[in-house]
Amino acid sequence: MFMMLFKSNRKYIKVSFSDNGVGVPQENLQSIFDPFFTTKQKGSGLGLATAYSIIKKHGGGITIDSEIGVGTTFNIYLPASQEEMVRKKLMDLISGLLRSKKRVVKVE
Repeated sequence: MFMMLFKSNRKYIKVSFSDNGVGVPQENLQSIFDPFFTTKQKGSGLGLATAYSIIKKHGGGITIDSEIGVGTTFNIYLPASQEEMVRKKLMDLISGLLRSKKRVVKVE
């Protein structure tokens, strides 16, 4: 498991993305958010680095659970707001990002 440190004394919205792919080798977990790190021939290594940066700048955190041959789960934690409008905008943003891709999303 990889965990990005963040303030645990706040309330967070948790968004989970899971797959049943090949999994991430343990030795790569500490590097997958590094800019330009990739294990793919055609990858740029900027996707997860960008996601990490956005999450961190919003005061959030991310954890990764991965098992070779079983799959990977990314848990994203973003600070919760007491304002309903902010929560609705966040959910609209997440829905829009996922609309074009078939994924399982769990929001707690």
